[in-house]
Amino acid sequence: MKSGKSESTWKTQANRIHLKYYLIKFGILFYLLFPISAFQQAVFPQSLNSIYSPGDWVTYLNTRTITSISEGNIYVYFGTTAGIIQYDMIRREWADPINKSNGLSSDFIYSIAVDRPNGMVWLSTPSGLSRFDEYNRVIYNISMSQLNLFQRERISSIGFASNTVWLKTTLGYVELDRISGFFKRKNIQPPGEISWSASRTPDNNIPFFMSDGFEYQYGRNSAIIIDAYLREFDVTASVTDDFGNQYSGTCGSGPFIGNTKLQTLENYNYGLLNNYVTSIAVDDDNQMWIGGIKTFLQQNTYSSIGFNRCHDGSGIVKWGIEEDEWTYYESISNIGVDMDNIRAIEIGESNIWFGTGNGLVYLDLEANEWKRITEFDGLRGDEIKSLTIFDSSLWVGTVFGIQTVDIITKKVSTPGVFNDLQLSIFDIKSDSKDLWIGTSYGAYKIDGTDNLIYHYSSSGEMIAPNSRGGGNVRAFGFNDEYIYLADDIGITQINKLTNEYKKLPLNPSVFKGNIRRMVVLDDYLWVGTSLGLLRYNIANSSWRKYSTEDGLANNSVNDLYIDNDYIWIGTDNGLTQFYWNDPNRSDN
Repeated sequence: MKSGKSESTWKTQANRIHLKYYLIKFGILFYLLFPISAFQQAVFPQSLNSIYSPGDWVTYLNTRTITSISEGNIYVYFGTTAGIIQYDMIRREWADPINKSNGLSSDFIYSIAVDRPNGMVWLSTPSGLSRFDEYNRVIYNISMSQLNLFQRERISSIGFASNTVWLKTTLGYVELDRISGFFKRKNIQPPGEISWSASRTPDNNIPFFMSDGFEYQYGRNSAIIIDAYLREFDVTASVTDDFGNQYSGTCGSGPFIGNTKLQTLENYNYGLLNNYVTSIAVDDDNQMWIGGIKTFLQQNTYSSIGFNRCHDGSGIVKWGIEEDEWTYYESISNIGVDMDNIRAIEIGESNIWFGTGNGLVYLDLEANEWKRITEFDGLRGDEIKSLTIFDSSLWVGTVFGIQTVDIITKKVSTPGVFNDLQLSIFDIKSDSKDLWIGTSYGAYKIDGTDNLIYHYSSSGEMIAPNSRGGGNVRAFGFNDEYIYLADDIGITQINKLTNEYKKLPLNPSVFKGNIRRMVVLDDYLWVGTSLGLLRYNIANSSWRKYSTEDGLANNSVNDLYIDNDYIWIGTDNGLTQFYWNDPNRSDN
């Protein structure tokens, strides 16, 4: 399911050098006399983890607030509050994003500028300055201290003179060597012939024609775009190339691309709505449905950099991976339907089901309508924790118990054995034959053959069906031979045929955090936790941990989806695609 644009994602790079290398190669005396300079640290980066190849880690975020734009030789680069997005000017398509998963020291881009003669892309962040060239795609990070800048000093613009790079900061100017990035001088008046990075003010006053309900308004010193719901978005940056192609960015509505000669300007959806990704599901048409939880508007941050009209988007995303088409469903377009707090997604034949913090929501695919089922329709609670389809019913888990919804009639009912049980539901999964329910009273299995109910404690032993004990069972994983269930202290493996059970051996150095999701593929059990992603090798009982040091967007993992050689990871800060099954990598 890889998006096919790995040319624009690269091995993670950093800005530190092993001091040991200098001590051995040049001797201790040389090191004492000539300490490592900002030039050396910028030009000789140290890989964070050299076992990975370009494209192994790709993270998608909400990149709908554009802070700066610059035209390169291959791509138009949009600097955003969540990294860089790249538009291929020849193919007219988006390449994979650039952010901390690729090696940037920070995701918040203040300014971006391309030195086109040498293909070097420069960008400023709260951590300092980063640069890479369009051809070898290696990232170099230069810290604020290496630039002799204060930590709170912001680099607002980047410009180029004949042999130097100029940085405009909130306290003055900094001059760097144009080739190496070596610091030269600070707090001097720059020459007048500097070519500065793109201004937020459009360089033309054209009455653009727009579709999908958008309207463009140009003022004396700024422009705004109004959407179909009358939300106003600042135009935050604008660039026009030699052919009249216009590239604009907004604060909250993403990038717009058009042409000044044709007087057209169109919105291009790209990226997430919610960075806090809780749920991932893929339908039969290879459309990925992504749900999350709404985060607070960063209005104070936006105002500090001069953006006044901003709207942080929130809602459900449908991503056609093959076509790279992003469709957004926001609550503002369906009043009364909660799309901002998604906890679970289940794909049905005629409906897409969403468990939210305010009831059950579904998209009727035939009618193309959004509808709700709430406590008024018989749900015990509106906070939905888990969903799965089993035996022609949608099974719904809440903090108050388990219920079913008839897929055809939408009638809500409660299975008899669970009618008097006030238990919290953590996970519901079907292994095609049986249904497993993880609860605060252990695990329940509904046998798909004889429809009998079996009850297991969190340690794997069978207990009485009406028992009020059993411990918390947080998540399940399946393969043909075993069922894996996770509790608060570990994972139990149960043989499906014999019911024999055992605890998996834990490696204390990697097994930390609360378990949230488990998926089994071939010889590996993948475990999403609150402190990273774990992989258990079933054959040799070994553990491997993945974290932000490898390329994960965030260590708090909420959901997992595996598609053969790739695993998708929903985290508290983004959706990461990991090419885990590279046969040439040492950890495989």
